[in-house]
Amino acid sequence: MPHRRRPRQCPSCAVTARADDAPPAPVAAPTSDSSVDAILKRSAEAVDHPADVAGGGWQEHADALVKQQVEQNGAAFKDIQKGGSDVLRKALNDAAKEYNLPSLGVKDDKKAAVHYRVYASQSMGDEGLRQVVTMASQHPDMVIAFRGTKPGQTLREMSEFLSKVLHAVSPEGQNLAAIEVNPPAFTIGQVAEVPTLETLDKDGNRIAVVRGVTDPDWLDRQVKADKKGDLGKRGEVFPVVEEDMLAKLQQAAKDFNYHAWADKAGKSYWQKALLIDIPNATTARQRTIDPTIEVKEDIVMPDGQFIAHKGERYNPLTTVGFHQIVVVFNSTDPAQVEFAAKFVAAHADKKVTLITTQVDREQGWDGFTATQAKIGRAVYLLNDLFQQTYHIEHVPSLVTATDVAFVVTEVPVHQGGAGNVAVNAAAR
Repeated sequence: MPHRRRPRQCPSCAVTARADDAPPAPVAAPTSDSSVDAILKRSAEAVDHPADVAGGGWQEHADALVKQQVEQNGAAFKDIQKGGSDVLRKALNDAAKEYNLPSLGVKDDKKAAVHYRVYASQSMGDEGLRQVVTMASQHPDMVIAFRGTKPGQTLREMSEFLSKVLHAVSPEGQNLAAIEVNPPAFTIGQVAEVPTLETLDKDGNRIAVVRGVTDPDWLDRQVKADKKGDLGKRGEVFPVVEEDMLAKLQQAAKDFNYHAWADKAGKSYWQKALLIDIPNATTARQRTIDPTIEVKEDIVMPDGQFIAHKGERYNPLTTVGFHQIVVVFNSTDPAQVEFAAKFVAAHADKKVTLITTQVDREQGWDGFTATQAKIGRAVYLLNDLFQQTYHIEHVPSLVTATDVAFVVTEVPVHQGGAGNVAVNAAAR
């Protein structure tokens, strides 16, 4: 048996026998509340806009969330497909922060004043990488570039590996070498073997490049001797074993199935939606709720003008009014759906708001849309605030109002009570 959530009891709600024709008499006003301004606002909103208090339409809300996510992810995927590196940079920086690393994002050579770039790979082994890191830690204008992660390796695993290498060279975390994941640089520079060292001018253009060497001083001497361009292989080299991370992201973006993702998001929404289980009405009864509040302390504007005095009583129904009939029902109960549909048809000249306590999670959107189509109206979802404001204890319940009080009418549809529903207080 499902767990029944019990509504909070209100001392100001009188439970009386069903009145056939005479409107129910309001009961005594509730006790004062310290949060007067919050209650005033809540009362006014609950009176005039119960659907807003109950929450927006499920379908509109969920569709908006799905659309928002699709647009956000779509923008990111388009950026990746165009070769942009902003998304990649953010992911790399987030991973670097976890291991107290310098930014792994692609650097702007002009702004970062990178004079040397040494291309590296995990294929060089721990010792080879330590030598490169040691050299780079001694040259603030030098950056170590990787193409991406190895096949099957996550970015987190790569960051953890690099963290160990960096901190092995600088245990105190001082003068850590700068590292970036820069697949476009590998492509533009046609780098297939590492280590590969290049020196750059102030605009980020390559002056000279050499393979098998990691000492920037050696490369500087060659440039001063007017040896520029590709200086060939001068030492041991290793293959680049990492995959092009940007290419992987671009391919993932192309393969991304928006429709399948949206469908999954929609199903997940229904599975996670919070539903309030309220028992069915078995006896016809009406209850009245007096929304009057009493001001506990004077409410004064900064200029000294009084908004309300202590002891004054306020009933929003006398000024705002209640302009609709609210039907709270269980949309998974065919008898209650039929009742709601007939009630809407019988009160076509009035504003009728429908609020459900339950939905069929397995049927999802199809079932929910079918329910709305059968009734011919939008359906909203019951939440705690609405239930507690109007003290919904059984379903279906009709919420109406007199000049001074709310009226909650419980209808026992399974006991034949739906055939002669007397709505004692219509929308005004």
